[in-house]
Amino acid sequence: WRNTKNPGTPKNPSKKKFFFQNKAKVMVITATKRLKGRISPRKKKTGGLPMVIRKPAIANGRPRKSAREKRADAKTKKKRIFNSTTAKADYDKKKKQHEIFTLAIAFCDHHGVKAKKCLSSNPEWAEFISVQQLKDRLNGKVTFNADGVIHQRKDQSLLTPIEEASLVKWVQDCNKARNAKSRYEIGLKIREILKARYIQNKKGGRKHVEFNEFSKNVYLGAMPSKRFFTGFFGRHPEISLKRQEKLEAKRASMTNEDMVEEHFRGVYGLIAELKDAGIMDENGLILDPRRIVNLDETPAFVDFADNKGNAKTKRVAGKDDKCIGVSTENRECNTVTMCWGLDGFNYGPQIIVAKKTITEGLAVDALKVFKDEIHEEFHCSTFGIISNTQYGVQTGDTFLDYLKKLDRELSARGINEEVVVLSDSHASRKDVRVLQYAKDHRMRLFFEPPQTSHFLQSLDQYNRQFHCRYNKAKNNLKKQLDRNMNTGDFISLVARIWKDWSSVDDRINSFAQVGILQNRVAPENIDRSQFYVQPPPKEVQKVNTTIASPVGVEKESAEYWQEKYAQAQKIIEAQANREVDPAEAGIMRVEQRQNKTKVSKVRITDSYGSANMSDLLGKRKRQQDERKNQEIIKKQRRDQIAQRKAKEDSTFQTLYAAWTRCKSGCICALGDGKSCDASKLVYCEYCNQLKKKICNSKSCKDKRAAAESNAMQIEADDDDDDDDDDI
Repeated sequence: WRNTKNPGTPKNPSKKKFFFQNKAKVMVITATKRLKGRISPRKKKTGGLPMVIRKPAIANGRPRKSAREKRADAKTKKKRIFNSTTAKADYDKKKKQHEIFTLAIAFCDHHGVKAKKCLSSNPEWAEFISVQQLKDRLNGKVTFNADGVIHQRKDQSLLTPIEEASLVKWVQDCNKARNAKSRYEIGLKIREILKARYIQNKKGGRKHVEFNEFSKNVYLGAMPSKRFFTGFFGRHPEISLKRQEKLEAKRASMTNEDMVEEHFRGVYGLIAELKDAGIMDENGLILDPRRIVNLDETPAFVDFADNKGNAKTKRVAGKDDKCIGVSTENRECNTVTMCWGLDGFNYGPQIIVAKKTITEGLAVDALKVFKDEIHEEFHCSTFGIISNTQYGVQTGDTFLDYLKKLDRELSARGINEEVVVLSDSHASRKDVRVLQYAKDHRMRLFFEPPQTSHFLQSLDQYNRQFHCRYNKAKNNLKKQLDRNMNTGDFISLVARIWKDWSSVDDRINSFAQVGILQNRVAPENIDRSQFYVQPPPKEVQKVNTTIASPVGVEKESAEYWQEKYAQAQKIIEAQANREVDPAEAGIMRVEQRQNKTKVSKVRITDSYGSANMSDLLGKRKRQQDERKNQEIIKKQRRDQIAQRKAKEDSTFQTLYAAWTRCKSGCICALGDGKSCDASKLVYCEYCNQLKKKICNSKSCKDKRAAAESNAMQIEADDDDDDDDDDI
């Protein structure tokens, strides 16, 4: 740091402020306590002098890093994502350290050794605690809690145990109400709890809970620190941070115990339907599981989302280069209709393609497996049908075709009695032709309530398995093709995987998951994890304020009133020492998130339950008759309006001709100086109508006023031009 040419002079004398030069030409630098022995060359105080490096201190056997090194490490270090798992891990680590500190302090006291000797004798402890940490606790520099309890830090002691327990219950109840809270929302609720505490402290009469520095900051607007949530999740393993699953608002409003009760035990419920069809006896036993089937449709893309999201496969690429591959897609969406029996039988599929017509290209070789046969030993059918609609979705016509195929399959299996067909409430099931055909061919349609198929329909429990098998077969096929996939390839894949995409046990288990066993119904088997149950109101503990009359003491005596006074004093002290529960303050209410959509009226097609018992066919026929009558009435009204308009046009043409002839003066020669009615009419040039006086409609008045204003403005402009010419 000296000038080599002239050791007595610094490099830049104009900027040197903190130096002096003695006769020996030696520079002395005094480091102040504020700089702590470090002088940065970038600060103006040092005048550009080089940094004075002190001897690095040794901490925990490792050199202590400088602030600059710590900042560099922080930039390169991957940020640790906070979640309940890491919070519990941190809390468990502190708990382990506490146990080791207890053992280490006992070891030092028993053997009379110091911290370094203790950890060298027990090297397994050195992984969790350091020599300096143990030394601080032995010297009393850091207070050690010998009671075996991990106490909260100062920045964690925001809430009292009662407030924290109430907060945990509120978090759990909010999640059950489908309104789970985030850390930010929990922080806002903590602020409300602190505000209630402040109001109660100011009001008096109950236990006074002091505010520390950190609770004051949260009360004034700050958010609880990360350390607080680390201890919060560690102390309460019954709650944790999770990814919230989305449940549509309409489905959420129907996902409750009332829908289960209505579905099974309603007036037109499943139990009543099975008994009316002769499938269930009076004791609730199912006599023939073959007579209960469930059908549903599932949409399926031909080739879409092949390599997106979690399905991405890793490839090798340059470190700084993007890894991009080229792939083909076919986003055409078709529909596959599937049907299962309660006995585990898999009926044939219906493939609905988005085509206007069915061409020869759809007659692929894979369809040869569908031979219209029943294989009872394999619990499957080789019946099948291909239908077409404009958008590849189920309609009344295509569903009627499927019922005809299902009727042939039931006949081939020898089932000639009534069969209950469980289905969702799609509009294609409510077609009059469908209802009439089902009634005439021993099929009793039973509709589940809308938005409940995720827990009341068996096929919905295993539809994902079908898509997984299809995607796997699709990926294998794409490796062999040198072209894009088409609808014919889609049909081939469905035909290839149809026999074994589900097993007999899968089909039976799917019915069991929605509460239908092979011999009885069991609504208790339904998964109710998504159901909302109103939590019971929390009982607030109260102090008994009854003052009992003293026994064995003369009434109204001095001793009598002294004992009464003593009891009253105890009640007052108990009330004054009792902490206020936030639930008692009324700030821990749980709000359930409900569907806000309002339904103006209930349609017949929205009905659910037994179609036969509710006479849905008769209602639909009456509805069709009403619609036909309404169409006839509307047509008559349209005809009347057209006739009236034609008559008005004819009258107007006659009047207009007479007005044109007599507008300058009547020439009809009526005698006695009389004039015709047409000559008295006034023509409105804005609405092109003949009126008895000037047209008084609002639009015509506005147009007339605007025209007059424009005329006046033009006249004024002409007068100004004339004045200028005169000048």
